[in-house]
Amino acid sequence: MFSLFQWIRKLSGDRPEAPAPAAAGGMESAIEQWARMYRGGEAGSLGLPATIAAEFARLVTLEMRVNLSGSPRADFLSAQLRNFLSGIRVYAEYGCALGGVVFKPYACNDAHGKSISRIVVDAVQADCFIPTAFDTSNRMTGAIFIDQLERDGRLFTRLEKHEYAAGRHTVTNRAFAAPARGTAGSQNDFTPVSLSAVPEWAALEPEMTVNNVDRPLFAYFRVPFANPIDRRSPLGVSVFSRAAAQIADADAQYARLMWEFEGGELAVDAEEGFVLDGAYPGGLGRGGGPLPKNRARLFRGVCSSERDFYRVFSPALRDASLLNGFNAILRMIEWQCGLVYGTLSDPRLAERTAQEVKASRQRSYAAVLDIQYSLQYALDDLIYAMNALATLYGMAPEGEIDAAYEWDDSIIVDPESWVEGMRRDTEIGLLRPELYIAKKYGVTLAQAANMMGEEVKK
Repeated sequence: MFSLFQWIRKLSGDRPEAPAPAAAGGMESAIEQWARMYRGGEAGSLGLPATIAAEFARLVTLEMRVNLSGSPRADFLSAQLRNFLSGIRVYAEYGCALGGVVFKPYACNDAHGKSISRIVVDAVQADCFIPTAFDTSNRMTGAIFIDQLERDGRLFTRLEKHEYAAGRHTVTNRAFAAPARGTAGSQNDFTPVSLSAVPEWAALEPEMTVNNVDRPLFAYFRVPFANPIDRRSPLGVSVFSRAAAQIADADAQYARLMWEFEGGELAVDAEEGFVLDGAYPGGLGRGGGPLPKNRARLFRGVCSSERDFYRVFSPALRDASLLNGFNAILRMIEWQCGLVYGTLSDPRLAERTAQEVKASRQRSYAAVLDIQYSLQYALDDLIYAMNALATLYGMAPEGEIDAAYEWDDSIIVDPESWVEGMRRDTEIGLLRPELYIAKKYGVTLAQAANMMGEEVKK
């Protein structure tokens, strides 16, 4: 199979120059590693990378709202955006796992296929595109996206190249064909074919240019953490990238723990004749038949000169020390990833060090806030791109678009600290007591007033 860099050269007409440095410096192999870790599937794997990415995505998108207003155009875009936002947690998880994801809108026909009247958004994961250019603000301005289909024994590959510069966004489509997997021929033998060779691509233009735009017609959501793999790269890194070694340690320690339980399982070693065929009167296999299935795990036959030999195997387990080591590794992973203590490790152990937990919460809130800001930045770019497509195809009258974002404050702000601050403000007379009561107990102001004692009301 072609590598992604080879596909870039193919799209560029097999010119000998090296691919753009945007994905160089080890980032391509790093993204492939994060994808393997995220998939998991190995025997004994805890699946921690997927768990970590899912937890960050949950914290980032919890109670998230995007409201567009200001004109009929805003109402139209809001309706087009609704389906995409319904899956935003999944897309955020993919971005957190692989360091980033591209939101790429495109115009398509209505249900009857008669006119272009809808906008659909693709979420392209980091291992399915190659970035080729960034501007001085680290906004991605060029990329190549890959789409593949297998038909009639052939593997069709479409490369969609996007380039933005000086107010002009250009999209170039090229298609190639090679023998499909499991068929005769080399998959590296790609030959150019027409876009019409694949019905799904037949309506695409080989080249399209959109003028008078001030940014690319796609959006890149990146995890806003520092990139230690390539400090010059503007690409994002996985939320679990700094804990890769410790995640492997956790899998190994968990395997030791499981082996301890399996190796220390209760058993009875007895002379083979007792266990296998019940040959001796009064033996364990009385009746001459084999032991019941549920007993075969308990009784183990051994060769012994003693006809009535048996011994109970019940060693003391070292589970406490193994569990302590396991939780220590999990706490290190939580620290390196920016998760609250107790997210992965045993929360009962975290309760013993309340100050450390509080510090870890503040660190987690800061990480979530940064990711939310990055996601909002990408959604702003996505809405701009959708608006440009709506103008290009005349889908709705032009008008003002006001975007308002709502995030769950309890994720960003420590709720306990917030309520404690309200209590102090109430004590010094800066806040009405019923506001504090309503916040603390989750009741209305009227209910809070009824809950207050007469002296407090005065």
